[in-house]
Amino acid sequence: MKTKILCYIIDGIILISLIAVWVYVLLTEMPMKSIIAIALISLVLIILGGVVLFVAMRSESGEKSVKKQVEEKEEVPVIEKPEPVTKNNDDPETDIMLKEPTTEIILDKGSDKTEIIPQKRSFYVKLQDKNNSVKTYQTYFDTEAIIGRHEGNCNIVLADEKSVSRRHCRLFVDKDRIMAEDLGSSNRTYVNGIQVEGRALEIKSGDELRMGRAIFIVTIN
Repeated sequence: MKTKILCYIIDGIILISLIAVWVYVLLTEMPMKSIIAIALISLVLIILGGVVLFVAMRSESGEKSVKKQVEEKEEVPVIEKPEPVTKNNDDPETDIMLKEPTTEIILDKGSDKTEIIPQKRSFYVKLQDKNNSVKTYQTYFDTEAIIGRHEGNCNIVLADEKSVSRRHCRLFVDKDRIMAEDLGSSNRTYVNGIQVEGRALEIKSGDELRMGRAIFIVTIN
């Protein structure tokens, strides 16, 4: 940009100088030798101006070429790696997204055939205390999740809920449905006010799960 501006300034000076000189020549009586010398100098200046103009045009063309290359690079789509799924236990309002079930390919070494076996789907369950929305419990599971007060044998541990049994309730997968089953607890298990007794009941997001005096709103993904 600076080179182009400088070239234009030089051309402008040359042009103004030529005009001024020839106006002076026309207005005054000068010997022929002087006029010829001025003409030769003017010719040199014209050639010099042409060279300077050519340099300015080359500079402008180079800038356009560089700009075009930059624009082409900017138009190249950038494929970003997806961020890993994270779970934030401190923020009960955090939305946790689950990856879609993928498939894994197993090669049978005894033949050229390949076998595609679907991976088990992972489920996410969150229990939000109905009386205290900040108080939440959450876990992932493939086949079942145990809820109770026993830390060693439960996926969701309700240690401070004294009315909940050590192993109180079981959530398990049955044909893509999540079922709730009571595990012989002392204070029973209820889904939307219906006692879970003798058989499991289906439980969905938004349902109410009560175990003893503890009442939770369920979220399942």
